[in-house]
Amino acid sequence: MDLWFDGISRPVRLEGRATDLIEPMRQIISTWPFREQAIPTSDQEPVIKIWSYQGDYSRASPWLNETKSYPDPVNAVCDFIVDLVHAYNAEHPEFLCLHCAAAIVNDQLVVFPSGYNQGKSTFMTMLASQQTRILCDDVMPLGLKTYQGQALGIQPRLRNPLPQELGEQFDDFVSHHVGPSSSRFQYLNLGKDTLANFGETHPVGGVVILERNELDQNTIEPAGQADALKAIILRNFAGAMPAASILDGLCNLIDQARIFRLNYSAGDAAIHLLRDAFTSEEGQ
Repeated sequence: MDLWFDGISRPVRLEGRATDLIEPMRQIISTWPFREQAIPTSDQEPVIKIWSYQGDYSRASPWLNETKSYPDPVNAVCDFIVDLVHAYNAEHPEFLCLHCAAAIVNDQLVVFPSGYNQGKSTFMTMLASQQTRILCDDVMPLGLKTYQGQALGIQPRLRNPLPQELGEQFDDFVSHHVGPSSSRFQYLNLGKDTLANFGETHPVGGVVILERNELDQNTIEPAGQADALKAIILRNFAGAMPAASILDGLCNLIDQARIFRLNYSAGDAAIHLLRDAFTSEEGQ
């Protein structure tokens, strides 16, 4: 079985029991269109190949040094998405792919290029639970000429066990938007009202460095351009784009964006601070 994803000219090939992954793919990569071709009619080699072996789902691609294997289908799809984004980025050199979260706050696309374990996915879920549309929780193609971020239509992914201290509204929202899960991950099932569709673009209006604490502190303050640039540069991957073009484009982006540092422990308080910051007269 070959899967042809929009924006990628070579197929993803599933062999044997690996076709079981199609259903969780549809649920997790929910608005990224792809078509199925049961009998390949092209001599073109697949860009990614997945097959079943001894109960595992194994995968090979140009971005792997060795075969990766996962017994759980959700974990297998989760890791496959990394290669899928690489394949998309390789064919779209105008994009720089950022490891970030992004949400549309008061009609402005706000990018959160924070590091690991700072609660990006949790924070995006809290935003979605309060009727804020999110663009992504992990990776976003960024046009360095247009300064627009593009949605890939991938559902947010929370880590198990789910946080217990975020309140009844968060818990109810997650329980009513449950997607595929494994012992490691819980995907959500968001609709178009809370998750941007594949291909949807928005100009970047702000960059927020997200920091989580356990000190019951919730503050938002202007941050320096150097801090924002460092946070973005450390968390990106590009195809054939020259390093000088990346740096020049990111510097121009930082020049035109509003930059904040959001230090939070309580989600509701942090969301109010974020919304207030992007409703000031300067942000209109």
